[in-house]
Amino acid sequence: ALWPTRGYSTDVNATIGLPGSDLQYYSVTHNQKWFFPLSRNLTLMLGGDIGYADGYGKTKELPFFENFYGGGLGSVRGYENGTLGPKVYDDDGDKISYGGNKMVSGTAELLFPFPGVKDSRTVRMSLFADAGSVWDGKTYTAQDSDNGISVYDGEHRSTFKNELRYSAGAAVTWLSPLGPMKFSYAYPINKKSSDEIQRFQFQLGTTF
Repeated sequence: ALWPTRGYSTDVNATIGLPGSDLQYYSVTHNQKWFFPLSRNLTLMLGGDIGYADGYGKTKELPFFENFYGGGLGSVRGYENGTLGPKVYDDDGDKISYGGNKMVSGTAELLFPFPGVKDSRTVRMSLFADAGSVWDGKTYTAQDSDNGISVYDGEHRSTFKNELRYSAGAAVTWLSPLGPMKFSYAYPINKKSSDEIQRFQFQLGTTF
């Protein structure tokens, strides 16, 4: 469905490193979207994601490359892609986002034809509000950064509440000859000094 107006979609994914493997871990994610027709031209989309992952057996911690990341299109727009969650500095003073083994996000989006465009089958606009959090439950200090400087003002506990971010904005989706393209402009509502902001974002290859 390119322009869904009614119904829902559900996705559940589970991954496990088998017992006896060098890395023993598991990951479970769930994505849900609902579409409600409000009128002939207005559709309300509500969606959410939730994920949890951890190590087991001889693997005490989840491998870092299996962490969840948030921010950007498909998550909380207005924040740079993959930058939500705990952060540290590397040797060069650049921020590194660790991600986390827990993730929650949600969005509400009002979809409608682009004003003034005759062929509404190829272009659609939306107004949206996003919220999401990626966390791992650990405490971060200056000692966790390679350069000995904390990204935060003092000690930082990575919890759902401390990592929760919101944004709101507008988006345009175009079914171009090269494939679906989505453009969004978002305003981060509760940004912190440690956040990496990217108000304009672009995505190729998906419509919703």
